[in-house]
Amino acid sequence: MGRGRAQPPAGRHTARGCQATQGGFANETDQPIGALLADLKQRGMLDETLVVCGGEFGRLPVAQPGAAPGRDHNPNAFTTWFAGGGAKGGVSYGETDELGLRAVRNKVSVHDAACHHPLFAGYRSRTAHR
Repeated sequence: MGRGRAQPPAGRHTARGCQATQGGFANETDQPIGALLADLKQRGMLDETLVVCGGEFGRLPVAQPGAAPGRDHNPNAFTTWFAGGGAKGGVSYGETDELGLRAVRNKVSVHDAACHHPLFAGYRSRTAHR
């Protein structure tokens, strides 16, 4: 975990753990990513450098009930974003259902997420979309 911070007793999967860590983790990524993008732009390197940020899963849009309620992993919906390298800003691709539980339109696998960039022209998917 970033900067040696101990994980809260409730863990990050619980409602208490999510509340305790969400702001801290957002700050730990927002500032450095913003600085990286600003630095690349200032040096004239942003147009030739593709920055990709994503993960292999999202989080469920609802908290599970039980002794330790929280938001578990969700392999059916995730976010990946691109900056620089010719990526067009303001573009959104794909949609989830009303709850954000499952991808329902323009599904993309984690494996293929980065391969929609022109850098990967001619790449053939090795995964099946359900």
